[in-house]
Amino acid sequence: MLAAARHLLSRFHASSGTYRLLTLVALALFVVTCAVVRPPGSVMVFVIFLLLPWTWREGWAGLRWTLPLSALSSLPLRLTVYAGQPWVLLLTGLIASSVILVVIAWLRERELRAQRNFARTLQALDVGGLRVAHAASSAEVMAATLRALEQLGVSEDIALVGIGHEPRVLGASGGFAPALHQPLPALAPLGWSTGDTWITLRGLDHPLVRVSGVIDVIPVHLGEPQPHVCALILLSRPGGRAFPSAQRTMIDAVVRLFAARLAQHQAVQELRAAHEHTLLALGLALEQRDFETQGHTLRVAELSVALARALGLGEEAQELLRRGAYLHDVGKLGIPDTVLLKPGRLTPAERAVIEEHVTIGHSMLERLPFLPVEVLGIVRHHHERWDGTGYPDRLRGEAVPALARLFAVVDVYDALTSARPYKAPWPPERALAELERGAGTQFDPRIVEAFVRLHRQGAEMAQPA
Repeated sequence: MLAAARHLLSRFHASSGTYRLLTLVALALFVVTCAVVRPPGSVMVFVIFLLLPWTWREGWAGLRWTLPLSALSSLPLRLTVYAGQPWVLLLTGLIASSVILVVIAWLRERELRAQRNFARTLQALDVGGLRVAHAASSAEVMAATLRALEQLGVSEDIALVGIGHEPRVLGASGGFAPALHQPLPALAPLGWSTGDTWITLRGLDHPLVRVSGVIDVIPVHLGEPQPHVCALILLSRPGGRAFPSAQRTMIDAVVRLFAARLAQHQAVQELRAAHEHTLLALGLALEQRDFETQGHTLRVAELSVALARALGLGEEAQELLRRGAYLHDVGKLGIPDTVLLKPGRLTPAERAVIEEHVTIGHSMLERLPFLPVEVLGIVRHHHERWDGTGYPDRLRGEAVPALARLFAVVDVYDALTSARPYKAPWPPERALAELERGAGTQFDPRIVEAFVRLHRQGAEMAQPA
């Protein structure tokens, strides 16, 4: 039997230290019983040892089989080694084995429950981390961070507070939710005094905050080499108890990921701002050369964004239009002064030279890797026509890029309403009528209709009451 017990033990590989301890105890009982007690008792201990792996592996579910098997084992034992012995001896052994199996199942169930909770926590941390890492904007980063903390289940009351001119709630759940988008002046001193440590508050005096008791404040740091606090995360303590070290580690991991992703978005925004200023400088440099177009760049940029908004285009399209407006005539830098600055009408040959500015501009700008193809499309195609008679590629209808079609309407309107050496500025109504005449031939009719409607709505709003 001892050899059989060793064989069973060698076949069952369990990583838990608790199980190894229990099997060693059972084996010790088996050896002692064999040496001191009568053989029937040793057989009962062996039966218990045989059922231990099954019970430990499945927890409460294993008792469905191990308890009946333990009871059934008493029948052959009664007919063999327990023959002639009092029933109470067999019953005592059966009860003892059942109690041991139940205790083992209870211990195992606790460990299984802890493992399941740990797995759920890891999954929540993994999914939440992916959402934070893939968020496309600062607002999405904050929303994903709040969601990750909620799914970790660390607290029912969570707030994300931005530190600017005054602390303001940017995201909230639970008792902090009523204070969303509201200032929290009481947290102003913490914006510079938190350092790397958590701060504990005994409640928060604010009429909208529905959280009492202990609140932990976690700083979010940005910037290198001297980081500064850009935000605070507020968590209420469940039952006033301090967070266990494992939970603190998980919370710190989410906070660090939040700070890193926020810093990336901040760097991207700064880079985009630098790009935009550079592109605007290029457009304004052209205006310094071509005095006829003073102010044209900023005007068409503003009009293009307004028209895009009226057509329901999102912020990304508006940004692309703004960049295209800055750069649409940059190719004129490659046009000789004798042609570009010639007073009066141009000859057909000179007109052909001027038309080359769109391909020159496209060729200059396509070498810049940060410029999207939509911006290059505006530069190259803003002189195409709806009927296919424009330049440089004679594209027709919707084959002309949508943003270029939109910009063409704005560009012509501003040219008509601006003063030139060869003409006086047209009144807005005359320019709008000209656009309507060109709808379906020069321009996309839908865009002309939207532009005229936008302009007239703006004129009505500007009328005195």
